[in-house]
Amino acid sequence: MEGYWTLWKLMSVYPRRIMELGIDTGGSLLLWNDMFAPDLVVGLDINITHAGLDRVKQFDNICLCAFDQYEPNTLVSIMNELDTNFDLIIDDCRHGIEAFACMDLLWPRLNVGGAYVIEDWNDEWLAEAKLGESLLRTHIPQLNMGSVIITPGFIGMVKYG
Repeated sequence: MEGYWTLWKLMSVYPRRIMELGIDTGGSLLLWNDMFAPDLVVGLDINITHAGLDRVKQFDNICLCAFDQYEPNTLVSIMNELDTNFDLIIDDCRHGIEAFACMDLLWPRLNVGGAYVIEDWNDEWLAEAKLGESLLRTHIPQLNMGSVIITPGFIGMVKYG
């Protein structure tokens, strides 16, 4: 949670529209819904028929979409269908290089002042692949990225105008 507390202070928008990739049984969707009372929460996962998601389905502002991180065209289709931008996007999927492909697709749909998070990042994988903050920093000019927060297992980025 340390990274999130720092991130909240840097965001200049209140999270009214939230997307999370990799939701498992939807506990985090319920947390975001309770914490921010957003207009829209979109949860994406490879399995949205999980019995644990029944408690999530009772909320009219929470939308579930089937999504496989290895099929980016599915993500493009979902974004075109939703036709909205987001204030907070959280990637809690496979925790590897695929996160950067999703980030490249979703960053244009992040509102200025909003935040993009990659959760549960595997620090060992990051070191082995020689990626990390340097890779994120190379994205800054093209993605208009402002602050980058890296704590163990967490990467958070704020989009500046």
